[in-house]
Amino acid sequence: MPPAYPRPYGRGISRAAPRMFFWKKRAPPRTHITVAIHPRAYARGILAHTSKTYPHCDKLPPTAYNRPMDTPTQKHVLIVEDDNVLAGMLKQSLEAAGFKVFHAKNGEEGRAAATEGARPDLLIVDIDMPKMDGVTMLKVLRAEGMNIPALMLTNFNQPEHVADAAETGILEYLVKADWEIDQIVEKVKSHLALGRTT
Repeated sequence: MPPAYPRPYGRGISRAAPRMFFWKKRAPPRTHITVAIHPRAYARGILAHTSKTYPHCDKLPPTAYNRPMDTPTQKHVLIVEDDNVLAGMLKQSLEAAGFKVFHAKNGEEGRAAATEGARPDLLIVDIDMPKMDGVTMLKVLRAEGMNIPALMLTNFNQPEHVADAAETGILEYLVKADWEIDQIVEKVKSHLALGRTT
């Protein structure tokens, strides 16, 4: 009659089949989210999220954290220009520099945007526009007590146009052919950094 237990084999090793233990791996938690904050994005109040660290994560940060927020020191710039291509390039560059930018297509829209909406800190105005030219718009604003600093950006370089624009108290008269977009952005930065706002 065989023994109740298997006999030892060698040095205490049983002939019985060894037991196999399978350790169940724990799944990583699904609530981890990695939030990467770029220095420039942090300065502008934008939080960018990424899921590269935990690709299994299916939850995103609240929508409020993904929207750009105005900071108390953010300056408002109003572009009054009928050339949509130039205005779009200038608007994009100024927004990338941290400014809040509005665009008006003619003098009438520019006057309404400056008086009815948020008061801009700086105007970038063209002269030759439909409905109302830039010089007339600035004269109307000055007559209404809106002494907003302005840069004149135009194709006209005749002395009479420069003299008419100078009567409105502009900061600078810039001819479009002589300046690049980045240089105009630097002009805006320098004037607003010097506190030339009213």
